Amino acid sequence: MLDLTATGVSKLPSSIVNLENLVHLLIGEFVEFPEGGIGKMQALETLKQVRAFKQPIQFLQDFGKLQNLWKLNIDLTNNQEDTEDTKECMKAIASSLYELGTHNLRSLTIWNCDYSLLMEEWCPTPVGLQKLTTWQSTFPRVPDWMGSLVNLQQLRFDLERISYEDLCILGGLPALLTLSLPGLGIKMMFEAGSMPKLEKLRIDFTPATNGYLFSTGGLTGSGPYDFGIENLPSTLTTVVCECKSFDGDCTLEATRAALERAVSTHPSCPVLDFSIY
Repeated sequence: MLDLTATGVSKLPSSIVNLENLVHLLIGEFVEFPEGGIGKMQALETLKQVRAFKQPIQFLQDFGKLQNLWKLNIDLTNNQEDTEDTKECMKAIASSLYELGTHNLRSLTIWNCDYSLLMEEWCPTPVGLQKLTTWQSTFPRVPDWMGSLVNLQQLRFDLERISYEDLCILGGLPALLTLSLPGLGIKMMFEAGSMPKLEKLRIDFTPATNGYLFSTGGLTGSGPYDFGIENLPSTLTTVVCECKSFDGDCTLEATRAALERAVSTHPSCPVLDFSIY
């Protein structure tokens, strides 16, 4: 392992690629890789945190050759103008990620993901992926290819809103254990048989904003809180809810009470972790 986080290192020497037995490489988000040779580091299993648009184009084209890479954290923040160079970089990033999906990639964390990267068809689908996390990236829907992730156990995915079609895709993931849907304006319904191995459900929401998020009502009735939590599997142990509070918001206690009633209807009586921020 080589851990260069919290150091002053800003650029790796070209000789870094000679560390052919290095398994875990952790760097600060502003560290730049050398131009070429990353493909020689075939022992790498962990690589994080890579700031993609700080890297040479050769690196972006070649990191997909890391056949044993198991865990990748990549930041796609791009403060540059949309030029031909940035388009070429994005194309190289996508190509390398798709290639990694055919190898040993099991955990992928993406920051500030470009809309098109995950919404376009990922071919071939990275069926070995077990964990997918997005941060500071909001998507209009769940991409269709995600329904083929038969080994996916943990998912954190930012959505603008969630539709019935999205829930059909998520509900069909057979190995999913943890689902996190942050910041949603949602009116959804889990149907019987959804996510048969789910252990933890996390939903962040704001009770009274813009008129379309959750409002007070009964989770166990036909009101806006009724999203079919009782239909989730008996493996469910925890429901986490982070609720944003505004001055003068009087709905928080009603929200908590409604959620408490909802989890009490579930056969396994999961723990409710309700917090306000």
